[in-house]
Amino acid sequence: MPRAARVAEGVGPREVDAGADVVVMHGAPLLHGVEIYKGRTIFYLHPGAASESVAAVRHDDRDRGKLGFEPRMIQTVEISLRVPSLRVRREGKDTPETISNSDVRFIKRIEIDSIPKAGAVLVMEVASHGSFESVVVRSDWHESKNLFVIACQYRNRSIAPIDYQALLDAPDWQLRPLI
Repeated sequence: MPRAARVAEGVGPREVDAGADVVVMHGAPLLHGVEIYKGRTIFYLHPGAASESVAAVRHDDRDRGKLGFEPRMIQTVEISLRVPSLRVRREGKDTPETISNSDVRFIKRIEIDSIPKAGAVLVMEVASHGSFESVVVRSDWHESKNLFVIACQYRNRSIAPIDYQALLDAPDWQLRPLI
């Protein structure tokens, strides 16, 4: 196997171990090797740069053999969530305080089957707190991150303080200021 393909060694088997039936790593259009791992095919089509894309196709076993079924390409995307501002009462104060969220976003990486279009509703999970709905505003490819960033907004016009605190406390969500 060429040196370039050895750099990516471990990436293909890791995807197969996660359930992929076919793994295609791409970038430069040069074939650097084909590997059969646990009966699954891995195509090494790039020079091995860690930032190149990896597409793992997973088949649902109940769909095997059906004519016209389409395999799913699982992709990791970054969710950039805008939540509404909220008013909270602080202890010892008579008037509620406004928490403005216009200049921050909650960030989380998730795996999805396909890139959602504007207007699509996504159900987001908050660790140990449940889920909520968000609406996709736009989906853009970010070359520097080598993934799609899905801009979403909280579906409801307001967010309850307990739900806001759950997002702040969730280990899988990060609060980032807009630059």
